[in-house]
Amino acid sequence: MRELKFRLWCTKSKHMFGPYSIYKINYGDCEWDEWIPLQYVNQKDKNGKEVYEGDIIEGLHDLGPGGFHKMKGVIEWRNDSYGMNYWEDYEVIGNIYENEKVQVF
Repeated sequence: MRELKFRLWCTKSKHMFGPYSIYKINYGDCEWDEWIPLQYVNQKDKNGKEVYEGDIIEGLHDLGPGGFHKMKGVIEWRNDSYGMNYWEDYEVIGNIYENEKVQVF
């Protein structure tokens, strides 16, 4: 069974909270409309770190006939999946909220 966990980004305090299970979310000092929920994607990087929506990963990405290339990417929900099966030997290097200056290509 898939584990439902979230991290919460507070747009007011610019702080990441969690992770929390779906039943134990603590909203802290932020109002409901100031939270951005980021779901755990049920994957861990090569170092055992949990991967969440909005994370920036770096690793080998399968480009089809061209083979694998070292790239950076952002984890986001598209077309009913996170697309994690196209990545190998990847690691989380930050997230789009706390690391706005990381160049993703």
